[in-house]
Amino acid sequence: MSEILRTDGPVSLRQPAGGLELEVLEWAGGDATLLLLHGYLDCAGSFGPLVRRLPAGLHVLAPDLRGHGRSDRVGAGGWYHFPDYVRDVKGLIDARARDRLFVVGHSMGGSVAVMLAGAWPER
Repeated sequence: MSEILRTDGPVSLRQPAGGLELEVLEWAGGDATLLLLHGYLDCAGSFGPLVRRLPAGLHVLAPDLRGHGRSDRVGAGGWYHFPDYVRDVKGLIDARARDRLFVVGHSMGGSVAVMLAGAWPER
């Protein structure tokens, strides 16, 4: 493989999202962002081994979706709806993503990715 693989680790940050805060892992990089969306009962950290195999210089964002990992939870009696996940992720994209965006979602994250792409195909 001719490309240099990553040796850097992520920076952890907090991103406001629909009245909550998401925990986001961010790997520094260039002019393209890879957004990684985890599945149900999973978290952003599970993408670490994958990111280490990616080319250095790629900007990577991996949020803990609301109610998962270190992100805030909806209060007692609240619900988790897919449009809320999509809105949260769109806010993250608007705040942190580069002009070129690639999205990968696993399981529940795949559903969020499809809804996101359908709502903002130009992005």
